[in-house]
Amino acid sequence: MDIRAKKRIHKILRLCISVAILIFLFSRIDLKTLWHHMRTADKGLLILALGLDFFGQFIMAWQIYLILNMRQAVIRFWNLYKIILATSFVGKFLPTSLGLDTLRMVSLAKATRNAVTSISSILILRVLGVISILLFASVAVISGRYLHQSIETLLVFGLLSLIILILVMGNHRGIRRQIARGALRIKIPEKYVQLAGDIAHSFFQFRGRPVRLGILFLLCMTYQANRVMVNFVVSESMHLGIPLGYFFLFIPVVLVLAMLPLSLGGLGVREGGKVVFLVRMGATTAQAMGVSLIVFGINLVIGLPGGIVYFLEGLSGHNDEQKETVENGSP
Repeated sequence: MDIRAKKRIHKILRLCISVAILIFLFSRIDLKTLWHHMRTADKGLLILALGLDFFGQFIMAWQIYLILNMRQAVIRFWNLYKIILATSFVGKFLPTSLGLDTLRMVSLAKATRNAVTSISSILILRVLGVISILLFASVAVISGRYLHQSIETLLVFGLLSLIILILVMGNHRGIRRQIARGALRIKIPEKYVQLAGDIAHSFFQFRGRPVRLGILFLLCMTYQANRVMVNFVVSESMHLGIPLGYFFLFIPVVLVLAMLPLSLGGLGVREGGKVVFLVRMGATTAQAMGVSLIVFGINLVIGLPGGIVYFLEGLSGHNDEQKETVENGSP
C-alpha cells in the first residue's frame, strides 16, 4: 500500500471518528432544547465573543511577525496578516490543528523564502502556546478551588510535564546528536536529518534574546487567555453561571486533545471534551453542546475574510518587500 493510500485511509478513519462522536452526542440531546438554548443566548455577549475571536487573529499575526522580525525575515505585517487569515480558513478543513501549523510553515516559507526560519517560528509559537495555556490551567488547579477535579488535574500536569521534558531533552546538544544518528541508522535521508538539525538549532537560538522572548511569551499568554475568554463569554450568554477559573482549567485540556490526530480537525473530540467538562460543573448536555456549537460558528464567521483572501491571493499572498528587493537588484 503506497503512502497516498495510507493517508486517505487515515483521513477516512478520522472522519468516521468525528462523525461517530457527533452522532453519539446528538443522540443524547433533544434538538428543540438545543436550539432553544442557542436561540435565546444573549446577543450582546455573542457579539463580544465574536470581537474577542477577531482580536485573537490579530494577536496571532503579531506573534509570528515578532518572531520573523527577530530572525530578520522580510515580510510586511499586512501581508503576514493575510496569510494568517487565509491559512486559518483552509486549516478548518484539515485533519488536525497541527495541519494548520504545517500549512502556515509552507506559506511563510514561500513568502519569506526562508524555510528554516519559517518552520522554527511556527514551532516556537506552538510550544510557547501550549506551555502558556497549560500554565493557566496549572494556576487554576493550584489556586485550591479545583484540586478535587482529579481528572482535569492529572491531564494538566501530565501534559505540562511532558512538554517541559521534551524541551529539556531538545535543548541538550548531545541528545540531539544521538537522535540524528538514530535517524540516519533507520535510513532517513541525510538531507532531511540536516534540515531537522538546522530547525532545532534555529529554534533554541531564541534563548539568546530573553527580552524579546519574554514579550513573545506575554503575547502567547494573551492569545491563549483570549481563547478561553471566548468560551466563557459564550457560556455566560447562555446563563450557565460556571466560574471563569474552571474554563482556564478545562479549555487548555480540550485544546491540546484536539491537536491529536484522532479526528478531522479536532471535530468531535473538541465538542465531546467541552460537553464532558461542562456537564461535570452542572450544565445540561444540550447547554454544553450549545456552547461548543456557538464557539465553532464564531470561528467559522471569523474565518470568512480568510476565505476571501484565499480565493483572491492564495495562501502566501503578495510579498511586496521581496518584489522590491528583486527589482532593485539587492541581495
